[in-house]
Amino acid sequence: VHGARNNGQFYLHADNEALAERLKVAGYATAAEVAAFVMNREFGLNQGFDFYNDLYAAPQRQEVPSKATLTERVAEEVCDGALDLLRKCATRRFFLFVHFFDPHYPYEPPGRFAEQYAQRYLGEIAYVDEQIGRLIAELKLLEIDEKTLIIVTSDHGEGLGQHREQTHTVFLYDTTLTVPLIMRCSRQISAGRRVTAQVRLIDIAPTVLAFLGLEPLADAQGESLLPLITEAAGDPGRVAYAETVVPMINFGYAPLQAARAGGAVARQRFGQTTNVRLKPDRSEVSEVDQAAQQALIHCIRAQRPDDGFLAEETLVEPEGRRRPPPENERVCWVIDPLDGTRNYIRGIPPGRSTRSVRSRPQVGQVPGRDGMLAQKEGRPNGCDAGRPCSV
Repeated sequence: VHGARNNGQFYLHADNEALAERLKVAGYATAAEVAAFVMNREFGLNQGFDFYNDLYAAPQRQEVPSKATLTERVAEEVCDGALDLLRKCATRRFFLFVHFFDPHYPYEPPGRFAEQYAQRYLGEIAYVDEQIGRLIAELKLLEIDEKTLIIVTSDHGEGLGQHREQTHTVFLYDTTLTVPLIMRCSRQISAGRRVTAQVRLIDIAPTVLAFLGLEPLADAQGESLLPLITEAAGDPGRVAYAETVVPMINFGYAPLQAARAGGAVARQRFGQTTNVRLKPDRSEVSEVDQAAQQALIHCIRAQRPDDGFLAEETLVEPEGRRRPPPENERVCWVIDPLDGTRNYIRGIPPGRSTRSVRSRPQVGQVPGRDGMLAQKEGRPNGCDAGRPCSV
């Protein structure tokens, strides 16, 4: 819906209505403390925020010398800023977004956490956990914890070598897709309440608005979790969609899509779908109910935008002959990592020439409605009409 399909290379267009915008209109003070370059305001993510403290607004402190402050702020610095904002907003309705980035490679927790945890990734998580504890303690000190809705979640996990993925963004397995979602509001959520049904990150914004009695966002794909939280309804069988375009944009490989529901997962690349059933330990077996398979495939295909961003194209005809790319149309050549064959995808810029992940948008780049940073003049992101892009 919003078109921002990858961190640091896409822009959230102003036509989108963000959660912060809706809350600001409703009279809430809106503020954010951001820890990483990929969340900087130049990507349009500050929409609706009265105060947005990102890497270029925040004072730079070299807490961890080997982590460049140009790309990351450590959790303690982010928390210090968030505490200041809490104190300023405590007497009015507020929405505070606090973003921690520490549990990312390279894993370099502060001294005592590095000493306590042999696996440094766990040390990073423990460090962030401590900072979240500081925020909750401040809410109690300000005597607003009982009436504040607190949500703790993550956008992804880390592979840590499982499925041969060390970090994230390359594959679509539960190791990176399954994340915590913790909600606390003493006046409305029963302590110890646990929802076993599958839920999704896209359900968070509708849930927040439902808690506050506000109308849902017009284009939101998610659904409020309030009926599940209050036990007013059973498991609705939500289908969770996932995709990664990083293999294509960064490495010239095929983009991947997946849908997960009812203990089954369907993954697709170039229209070829693999289906598996999840065992209780989250390992996979190649068995799936045919009805579930079709439902998952339908979900994947329904996510393709009309511009062909993830359009289904095949390299060869059924007889084995290579099919040429369409004439007078932007195409991008990519590689299937499983069998090494090359294919093209319609309407997709290669991404490499759009911008560096660690630099500001270049002069002349403008965000399109689909979110991709495009050039005002010359070749669009390195692609010529009707000619393949170099990879």
